[in-house]
This record gives sequence, C-alpha cells and structure tokens, in this order.
Amino acid sequence: MLYDFIIIGAGPAGLFAAANAGGKVLLLEKMPEPGRKLLLSGSGRCNLTHQGQIEDFLPFYGKNGNFLRPAFRCLDNLQLMHFFEQRGIGFRGDENGKLFPEGGSEAVLKVLLEECRKKQVRIACSERVEKVEKRGMAFSVRTGNIYESKAVLITTGGKSYPGTGSTGDGYGLAAGLGHDIIEPRPALAPIYVKEYPFSGLSGISFQDCGASLWRSGRKIGITHADFMFTHRNLSGPAVMTLSAQALPGDELQLCFLPPDQEKRFNCEFFESVRAAGKKQLKSVLRESALPARLVEVIFSRLGIDQDFKAADASNKLLESLLNSITRYSLTVEKTGGFNEAMVTAGGVSLKEIDPNSMQSKIVLGLYFAGEVLDLDGDCGGYNLQAAFSTAALAVKANC
Repeated sequence: MLYDFIIIGAGPAGLFAAANAGGKVLLLEKMPEPGRKLLLSGSGRCNLTHQGQIEDFLPFYGKNGNFLRPAFRCLDNLQLMHFFEQRGIGFRGDENGKLFPEGGSEAVLKVLLEECRKKQVRIACSERVEKVEKRGMAFSVRTGNIYESKAVLITTGGKSYPGTGSTGDGYGLAAGLGHDIIEPRPALAPIYVKEYPFSGLSGISFQDCGASLWRSGRKIGITHADFMFTHRNLSGPAVMTLSAQALPGDELQLCFLPPDQEKRFNCEFFESVRAAGKKQLKSVLRESALPARLVEVIFSRLGIDQDFKAADASNKLLESLLNSITRYSLTVEKTGGFNEAMVTAGGVSLKEIDPNSMQSKIVLGLYFAGEVLDLDGDCGGYNLQAAFSTAALAVKANC
C-alpha cells in the first residue's frame, strides 16, 4: 500500500498530526503503545498550553522563537483548546497562567486516539523505524517491514525521558536524509550545585521568586517563577528554565522573596533589625515569612549563632545576611541528565526547515514537528503548544 502520509513517532506531535491528517495515514511507534511521554506530561496533569496572546509566547523559546510565528498562526492556544473542548474536555487555569485539561493527559490521549480511529489512521506499535529513503517521488520507510508513502513526518521527540521511547531516533533518521543536528542536551532539568546545603529542606518551595545565572561575572540568564529544594538538587520552573544554559562552574543566585517583598525587604531590613533590640536576629527574618529551617542554613553558612541578638549585628554582617536572602550564591556542578529533563534542547537544525510549512528544504515531502526540532520552550505549556502547532502546520502544508 502506498500511504499518503507516514508519521514516525506517536507522541503529542505525531498523534495530533495523525488525528488531523487526511487520506491514508500510517502512524509508526516503536513502543508497545502510543502516547507514553504524553501521559507523563505535568505528572499526568498535562499543562497543555498557556493563557494570553500567542504572540507573547515567542520570547519563551529563546533565540528560535520567531521560527514559530507561522505555526502559531496556523494553530494558536485558543484554537488548540477549542479542538479539545469540542470533544468534551474543559480547561482550568492556575495563578501563573498555565492551562490544564480536565482529566489530564489520559483524557487528551483518549481524544487523540479516538480521532485517529475516526480518520481510520493505522497505528502500528512496536515498529522501530530503522531507515527512511526517498526513492523517486515516494519514500521508503523500513522497520521490520517496508512501507511506502508520498510524504513523511518525523515526530520522534528528543532524548528526554528515554524510558518512554524518546531516545533520539529521529536525529539519526534526519541525518541520514542530509540534515544537520544541533547537539542535543537536557533542558528544563534540575540543577545540581557543589556542596549542596539544602538536603534537610527537601520539599520547601518558593513562589514567584528569582533565579539568575552568572558566568565570569556576567549575567547570562534570569527568571522569576517557582523553585523548590529536593534532597539532592534545585528544581522548579525558575531553576529548570536556566538549566539549558547552565555549565559546570557557573554561579547560580537565588532570591527567596517575590519581587514586591524583596523591594520592601531591602528598604526596611536594617531599620527592622535596629528596632528589634534584644530580640533574636532570626525572629526578624521569620517576620518576612522566610522558612525557619532556611534561616538556620543561612545563619550556619555565615557563622551566626542561632541565638544571636539583633542589637549585636554589625552593618557588615547585616549586608552579608541581606545578600544571602536576595542573592544566595551557589556553584553549578551539573544539570540533570536526559532521564530527569522535561525536554531536549538542540535537534534538527531550523536553518534546513521551512517555517511556513515545516517541510525540509533538503528533501521535498519530508516534514518535521515537535521536540525533534531545535526548539525548546520554558515551563508553562509552551513545549506542548509548539508540538501541536508545528504538527498542525505540517499537516496543513501536506494537504
């Protein structure tokens, strides 16, 4: 059988493409069932997209954001939600603008599989694609079998969460067809630091606080979001967003206060301490809603006795304490690997992809969508939106 479209990889992009494609479609998946990585999204909650204007999404993809303009014109966040709402899934937002489907990732997967069934898409699981070749006007796709198609869409994802089947297979297929691959690396991963001091504070989190990354005295990244301590590393959106840029030896600075509280704290800290007199210095900090165990860690780092009186604090000590609360400095040891990263940075070079169609500039009839591309976004639903939008554009261009 000559298929109209063969889609390689049944992750979010591949399933959405198959659910919206026309003609005779074959969806190939090397794992025993489709959608394994989709089911893990947001620990099952599936942060599908984000609130706001789609144009405002572009900065959240770094230097490659503008590549997504045509894809977002093809399918924006409202259209994406509408697709699922029409099929019985409602959405709820959180205070940070993230949008979650009711029923989570299982409900999303169920809808996509049902649409594939209606479109009579053939889903062939446990079939790892070994090679793709262009022969004349058609493609030959080899697994344990050989399939032929007029067009091919590669949606194999990156290398994050390899247990779901996302092991970078698409890079080899793309390279075999003449494409350059930007070195894949973990992104949205936790950051490990040297002499980690927060093991005893595991589970403590900070909302809307700042993190910045420095290299040789120059700031190379800054975020404002949530972060948390685990027993081994720093995690949460504020830290994970910086992970793709972080290198061993970089300085990571943390602020434990939200921007509005930080400004007030900076202005009032010295006055509050001087007014506290014989009270314990740590009691002044607790009034700022800093966790008591964090205060203990900061005091230990600065060599301050836990019973130290506010009246005995010198200006120099208070400046050091203030810096430890608003610019706590840590040295990056490493970032989490692909088994901990939410997404992959790097991938198929965008220079070789037409952003208006997602078609290869090297091989006509060959398309790419989703995480296999050199595209990665911040936390907040941006990566799933990009996967669905690029898949929608590839399908539209191939119709």
